[in-house]
Amino acid sequence: MTWHEKFLKKFFHDPIDKPLDITEHEKRAKEYAEFFGVSGIEGEEYPDQIASCMERSLLPKGIGLQNFNEIRHPLSEGRIDVSLDQQKSIDEISKALKEISESYRYLSDKQKSLLIWRNLFDEVLEKIKNCELRKFISIFPADTRVPDHSIWEHIKITTALNAFKDLQYNLYLQHNSLFLFTIGPVQSFISQARKAQDFYMGSFILSYLTFIAIEEIIEKYGPTAIIYPDLYKQPLMDWYLTTKKRLDIKKSESKNVALPTIPNRCVAIIGTTNEDEIKNLAKSMREKIRKEIKNITDEIIKGLAIKLSNEQKEIIQNQLSDFPQIYWVAIPWRKGNKDLEIDDLKSFYTEEKINRWNEIYNFANANGEYPPNIGFLYQLLYTAVEKSMGARKNLREFEQKEETGRKCSVCGERNVLFFWESKNKNKFLRYNPDAFDLTDEVGMKYLSDGEGLCAVCFLKRTFEIYLEKEVDEIFKDFSFPSTAEVACADFKEKVKDLSEFKEYEKKFFEVVEKYGRDKKFDYLRIKSLPKLNLEKTLEGYWWFIENLTEKKFFDELGVRIDTESLDELKKLLNKIYDKTKKPLPYYAIIHLDGDDMGKWLSGELLPEIEHAYNSEVWEKIPKDFKDKLKDCLRNLDPEKRNSRKLLTPAIHSAISTALRNYAIEFVRKIVEEEHLGKL
Repeated sequence: MTWHEKFLKKFFHDPIDKPLDITEHEKRAKEYAEFFGVSGIEGEEYPDQIASCMERSLLPKGIGLQNFNEIRHPLSEGRIDVSLDQQKSIDEISKALKEISESYRYLSDKQKSLLIWRNLFDEVLEKIKNCELRKFISIFPADTRVPDHSIWEHIKITTALNAFKDLQYNLYLQHNSLFLFTIGPVQSFISQARKAQDFYMGSFILSYLTFIAIEEIIEKYGPTAIIYPDLYKQPLMDWYLTTKKRLDIKKSESKNVALPTIPNRCVAIIGTTNEDEIKNLAKSMREKIRKEIKNITDEIIKGLAIKLSNEQKEIIQNQLSDFPQIYWVAIPWRKGNKDLEIDDLKSFYTEEKINRWNEIYNFANANGEYPPNIGFLYQLLYTAVEKSMGARKNLREFEQKEETGRKCSVCGERNVLFFWESKNKNKFLRYNPDAFDLTDEVGMKYLSDGEGLCAVCFLKRTFEIYLEKEVDEIFKDFSFPSTAEVACADFKEKVKDLSEFKEYEKKFFEVVEKYGRDKKFDYLRIKSLPKLNLEKTLEGYWWFIENLTEKKFFDELGVRIDTESLDELKKLLNKIYDKTKKPLPYYAIIHLDGDDMGKWLSGELLPEIEHAYNSEVWEKIPKDFKDKLKDCLRNLDPEKRNSRKLLTPAIHSAISTALRNYAIEFVRKIVEEEHLGKL
């Protein structure tokens, strides 16, 4: 059965307004499902039970209903007090869902599933007029007693789980695995750069290739199977839905597709425990990346009209064969005919650790509102899968390659295959007879004079050729500002007389084209930084008068300029300088790094357990239950003795969402819209 055939029933098992009235929530769930033509949601209780156990398994027996008056954040100790007219809010949400459902009437189940996952929240928000309701609906808790995870997150995890009741044997069965996939290397690949654009493209390539692999999981198990990164409103995901699925996306983030917001790894809950199926998934992800790299390379070679011999093509593929490094691990949640138990993970943990986990599991089983199930072990399973990945990466795969000759100017690891030399072309060919001599037009645009690149670094340098054709027109005439361009940005901003500004540019291009022997120099025009509100302007390097020399023109452009033309250009530039101060050759690099991401993802930095509960509920919980609960949690981390919350999928999602929002909503606005920078 395909993922979308089950998705709709699981999605509507709880209503999105559940916390507003818990007693009637099952009735509303059925009503809302019927709006969208979905029936039979009553049969999806087991996925709901597993998802519930992941998020709120440590509630004692006898804790009754709790009014919706508080929301907790999964990553902090803070809380938000909530006051809503609950019946009025329910009526407004019900009316919105009924109206929205009309547009879903004639869609296929797959289209309906993707659009409900991606669009429903924005569609509901458009219909709702109540400001207070609009403010809180995205973080409505799944349980008002433990309000640190939203109903949206609970629904997401429920839809990801492959769990059901076997009616023949009256058994609850689940077939799920925790799957971790990663590509690299990250730091070395990005840091191997000679231009600002190299840094950017290194980051984007890793983000893009990871998403290309993730598409395989989406197609087979649905977008909610991906726990980290959360794909909701990710630019590349919206691009995928718009271009590949031809769906109309509300408030699409595909306009930000040039932002590499997908990390180089993904954590997924996949609905199978079959070893061959898991291996085939990983194999198809690997093959998709390899195929994409070949398509990228072929498109770049074609776009630049480079004619290669069969031997050169083979060498290129040989250099690309070990990029990127791809690793995956998976832990099935079933062993034989029963669910995985804590003792089944002894190979990953010390006996003491296993005993302490058994202690808290037994405590929850004896004292909890409901007996724990496989969902209770999420933190244990995630840590085990991370340990497996660490062990897997320590097994270094390599293929002995004997390359003699000049090494790449950027990475210094592989032989030069593409070079541009304006003076003595034979020096490259002497040491690298298989290297390709680029034309002056291509060479001047992508390489510095005398620079030679291997296949991997050449792909990084020219990647926008592929992106423009296959991803988005936003990459058309893509240019990343040089350090000189950033340095003179404030100078361009202060220019008062644009007529003189344009006059200098016009004269510059007349001179260059006159002495450039009809070569195209379009790459000298660069898209201005967003804050400048200018169209493409002359590259920043040529606004510094000290660069207007015969040597600079020849070294940088291959142009032999005469003194008279130089003097005329200097005169025009000085005229601008008289009204606007000379550009200063200084720029700043701001490098921000989020510390302890591994600790956040593993749950080491989470707040104390009491901050998961509604404050009124925490007060009601018997003291002996709280004391024993805290002791059990402290025993899980004997060195720090912290009674932290257990790790959950909602926490992973919260981290991913925070990183995405930072990249899309905050950092780009600060750097590019409020200041003269480039992200």
